[in-house]
Formats: sequence, C-alpha cells, structure tokens
Amino acid sequence: LTASFFMTIRNQIIRITLSVVLGVTVLLVVTLGILSYYAQKKAEEVLQSSNAKVSSIRVNLLTRSVVANDLVWTYSADSLSGPPHHFQAQVIQIKGISLYQLFLRNKLDIRKLSVEGGSVHYNSKLQHEALKSTKKKIHLTSISIGLITFKDISTNLFYDTIPEYAGVVNLTLRDIALADIRKASDLSQYNLNSVEGSITGIRFHKKGSMYTTSITQLYINSDKHQVTIDSVFLIPTYSKYDFSRKVGRQIDRFSASFPKISITGLIFNKLKDSLFTASVVHIASAELYVYRDKRLPFIK
Repeated sequence: LTASFFMTIRNQIIRITLSVVLGVTVLLVVTLGILSYYAQKKAEEVLQSSNAKVSSIRVNLLTRSVVANDLVWTYSADSLSGPPHHFQAQVIQIKGISLYQLFLRNKLDIRKLSVEGGSVHYNSKLQHEALKSTKKKIHLTSISIGLITFKDISTNLFYDTIPEYAGVVNLTLRDIALADIRKASDLSQYNLNSVEGSITGIRFHKKGSMYTTSITQLYINSDKHQVTIDSVFLIPTYSKYDFSRKVGRQIDRFSASFPKISITGLIFNKLKDSLFTASVVHIASAELYVYRDKRLPFIK
C-alpha cells in the first residue's frame, strides 16, 4: 500500500465527514426555520387571545430571540370601571430564551428583555378582576430574567378615574427571579439583584389627598447604595380659602420645596420589608411655607 492510497482514503473520509456535517447543519437550520415560523404563528394566536395587537413579531429559535413591534394590550372589566389597563411598546426584544427550560420544565428563563418607547396605564380598581382572568392562561411555573431595560416608558397609575401617579421610566434591572408564578401579584416574592436608572416628571396624588408631590427626577443606583432626588415640590391641592373648608376646621396648609435630596448607604433589600436604612440623608436648601385660615373654628 502506497502513501498516495492512504492520502486518497483520508481525503474521501474528510469529504464524507464534511458532507454529513453540512447536511446536518442545513437540516437543522431548515428545521429551526420551520419551527420558528410555527412558533411565530402560535405567538400571534396567544397575543390575539390575550386581547393584544402587534404590527409585527419575529421568532427565531436559532438565535433564541423574539422581536415585537408596536405591541398594544388593553384590559377593561366593563365601561363603568374607569380607565382600562393599557400597555403599549414600540419595540420589545427578548434574547437568550432557554428552550430546554421553557418546553421541558415550563420555566421562562431569559437572558435579556428590553422594552423601548411606550406607555403603561394601570387602574388599581381593576387589579383583582385582571388577575382572575389571566391566571387560568398561565402554564409557567417560574420566571428568571438576567437583564431588563425600560427606555422612555410613560407610566400612569389610576384609581378608577383618578390619576394617582405619573412618571417616565428609564431603568435597568438585573437578575430578576420569581420562584412561583402563582404569587406573581405579590411583589415581595420577586428577587432582584440590582437596579439603576431614573424616573422623571413624577407626580403623586393619592385619592382624597390634600397635596400633590412633584419630582423632576429620581435617580437610583442600588449597587452604590445611592438615591438622588432633584426638585421636590409639595403642592396643596386646594387654594388657601378652600383648604381648611374641605376639613371644616383650622388646619395648617403647607407648601414646600426641596432642590435636592441625596441618600447614601441605603440598604435596598430592606425596602421590601418596609424598612428604611441609610447612612446619610442630605436635604439641600429646603423651603417651607405654612398658612392657617383662622376664620374657621379651632377644633382639637
């Protein structure tokens, strides 16, 4: 047997091996393409059954990603319940979906989720009805997401027709996990490693409150244990004349402004248990104005 014979045999083996690998690769890509098409159709059906609309959605099982454009979801129990729950996003991207966890263990494991440009309207009066209607549709057992980013999301919370909160959210959340999907409505059940970003144009006004709180910007960095609040204003809901008359007796009416509040050494994990622990709270140049209408009766 000559050396050329062994060379010929080796070349044939290499060609056969490459042909098999190439054939398997092509078959795999074609199969994943077909499965991606059916997964995309299934996603469209699920969105439609959930009262959601989307201009386009792309599912790619090869890259384990999903991209949805102009997604709109609305929920309302009835026309008498006030503004409906409403969610709208220009672009939603999901990357790094674990197919093994999803299909074999009913666990949603995602590397990255990003939501860009949109709005959220949430009516707390509808909370229980919405949860009851969606619980039956959920077949997952747990959720784990490595990174979530929200960019320019306008958020509004209502109670019935009364707006209670407004703000624009730009946040990055890392390592979010929910061990039991049945407890999704309980925020204390979520584990969160860190959060960083800002909320701008904030306004608080609880139902029946005598004041509105306005904040230009709230910046959070949990890794550095820092919170910075810029331009805080406490604004009375009613005029000087009407304020005490809403209560029916003499009462102090406050107007306050805080150009900047800095919090350092804040332990974010304790906030979940309603505990505020920080090293330093610095309030710069606060101003407070107090007015009392003494024309009304003084009642202790």
